[in-house]
Amino acid sequence: MAVFAGDSPWPMILKDVNRTRRQPLVAVVAFIGVDAPEILPLRRGDALVCDASDFRIRDASTSAAALETYRKRGVHIYSVPALHAKVIASPRIAWVGSANASTSSTNLYEASVRLSGTDVDPVYKWALSKCTPDANLSREDIQALIDIKVTRRGAGPVRRVEVLHVPDEVRQLVLLWMDSEATATVRRRAARDLPRIKRECGASSADDISWFQWGPGDDTFKDGTWVVRTYDGGMTGPLAKVVRISQVGRSSIVWLQTARSRRDPYTHLFAGQIADWATYEEVGILILKRPREIQAVLDAFRPLKVVAERKAAAQHRA
Repeated sequence: MAVFAGDSPWPMILKDVNRTRRQPLVAVVAFIGVDAPEILPLRRGDALVCDASDFRIRDASTSAAALETYRKRGVHIYSVPALHAKVIASPRIAWVGSANASTSSTNLYEASVRLSGTDVDPVYKWALSKCTPDANLSREDIQALIDIKVTRRGAGPVRRVEVLHVPDEVRQLVLLWMDSEATATVRRRAARDLPRIKRECGASSADDISWFQWGPGDDTFKDGTWVVRTYDGGMTGPLAKVVRISQVGRSSIVWLQTARSRRDPYTHLFAGQIADWATYEEVGILILKRPREIQAVLDAFRPLKVVAERKAAAQHRA
């Protein structure tokens, strides 16, 4: 069963949160304001998942002091960088919506849906999946966040925006199957370095920069390498180019800048044109060097009109 709560869902949310006899809640809420413990009064045994990356602490999106208050109440704290979800769930009910735990959220037009019955199970399982040991914040972790200097968000120097487009051609392109998550150490380092990498690249938004963890002793990825990441179900990530490589212990963070594309293709659009596709499905990485195969991948990211024009021009030249 689903019940919609528009404009001001907090009174209805709090009715569930404040029940005397309820099961432990998992609150997956991206940003936690300084007054969050009063707005969302979690209690001992509950879990809170938020974005407590250094960047979000520094720009005051998440309050380290609020996290410490929750910790002292017996709430388990987890941090997932780049989180943007707003979900509060137990085995019996779930809230899915737009509201962060902050005063500004209580003063805005928010919207949430309350789920119950069989609809709750996948939401609750998803929320629990974010409560991993790697993401858990200890007392020492939270103290380190408290020590970070908070700076106000404001207009900085204007930078020239570098927009990356789908290239006409490249000499090499790497297909990479993404089937594992980065370690907690790498995630924290990536969250810390993201604003700097973005500034250095002149990227127009945080979404233009992404990254993945890569193992030691492998120089497959270098600055300028073009990459397409693929996932279960035939989905692809955006076409992107390597712009930085950072060392974290024995591993590397490979930083990518996304090319602007009007299409989000599935692999079936180019898999049939790649001779070693079966090998790729077995080993999870394939370096393309044949121009025809590379163009098949690039065309998958181009608007259909552009692809048709390119093929017509090629036929005309022939």
